[in-house]
Amino acid sequence: MKNIKVNGNFSENKIISSGIEALGDNQIKFWNKSSGNIIKFGNSFYCNNLNIVFKGNNNKLIIGDDVKFTGHILIVGSNRTVQIGNGTTAQGVYILSRDADVTIGNNCMFSREIEIRSTDVHKIYDLATGDRLNLAKDIIIGNHVWIAARAIVSKGAIIPDGCVIGASSFVNKAFDIQNCIIAGTPAKVIKENIRWER
Repeated sequence: MKNIKVNGNFSENKIISSGIEALGDNQIKFWNKSSGNIIKFGNSFYCNNLNIVFKGNNNKLIIGDDVKFTGHILIVGSNRTVQIGNGTTAQGVYILSRDADVTIGNNCMFSREIEIRSTDVHKIYDLATGDRLNLAKDIIIGNHVWIAARAIVSKGAIIPDGCVIGASSFVNKAFDIQNCIIAGTPAKVIKENIRWER
């Protein structure tokens, strides 16, 4: 793949592509003994300064057709899936899938300095019971979602189709209303029955 550096145990992992336009410094890294991982790039994939890292086994990164992506995708653990739908664009997004999956729909638009994290990474426990309090949870982002600059989408977030996430918002729960504006820290619905376009 022209203009994409691949580091690590390439022979134990699979990269499927059918046409990539890569600008800048792009890297794919398989850490240590990572194996059984699959990356599938759809048609007409464009990337600029993209960094993809796998730390684990049997994970999947599936990217749809006509996707444009700048940022960092980190998949940690085993049997995880990160999926990015057709026509989605990202100007500067950090995706962390660790112990839970991340699903992004079709025709989404992500601005810069956005974090999408299915885990807090560091563990918090209840002193009395010893139970972990901050378990990882899947993130689901629907179709045609616009996420504005510096937003954080945290574990367990569900963003329905047609929604807009306001700049610098912190989304940490499941929403069920389509076509609304969600904003704030923590985020809440501030306007319903909207539509947006590029």
